Amino acid sequence: MDRLVTMNKKFDTTADIRYMQIQNARRKALDPKTKRI
Repeated sequence: MDRLVTMNKKFDTTADIRYMQIQNARRKALDPKTKRI
């Protein structure tokens, strides 16, 4: 049971990091100042 909880916590943190990365990328894409691609 504890192992499952720790696995879920680890998955939640990775999902949060991925979500934040996506949000940052989206914000950069929407910002006209950061169009150096």
